[in-house]
Amino acid sequence: MVLFPPYTNKDPSTLTAKEYQEVGISDLTNIIVPFFNINQLQTMKKEDFHKFSNILNLLINTKPLTMETLRQIKTIAETMNRRVVRLELPSEE
Repeated sequence: MVLFPPYTNKDPSTLTAKEYQEVGISDLTNIIVPFFNINQLQTMKKEDFHKFSNILNLLINTKPLTMETLRQIKTIAETMNRRVVRLELPSEE
């Protein structure tokens, strides 16, 4: 499996996590998620990665996105990275 896309001009063995940038959902689903499913994280971030994968699956498999799906995503996201709320949804009034 190739971790780094062909558009990079750097040797993959010299790249750090800071230097790798995502370009879209397809990179996440076809490169990053499979890589970390094979090479599982050994830290507290492992649980956050599984939650992130669940969110990604909701985004991909729910068309069109509904308020209920966005609430599910928000609920999952609130439990990640020290439970910082990042998404405010509009009220349905």
